[in-house]
Amino acid sequence: MIDMINTKTINELKMSGLIELSSVGSLLDSDIGCIYPQNVDGTPDYGCEISLYDDEVSSEWIESLSDEDYNVCKPYLNL
Repeated sequence: MIDMINTKTINELKMSGLIELSSVGSLLDSDIGCIYPQNVDGTPDYGCEISLYDDEVSSEWIESLSDEDYNVCKPYLNL
């Protein structure tokens, strides 16, 4: 029997490459250096992509990062 690929399966595959930044309720796509707000159900809000490379995050967001999450994001930030 052939498995049908559905939206849930596609979303799970996309999410498998994302890193959770729990201190700021976001998910990081480390391949492209973008973050997405995390929905209540844990999925990313793909409609609100924010680039770390292009310095699109506020200083308040950066200050809200835990030490662990900051170290994950540091390579993408132009500080």
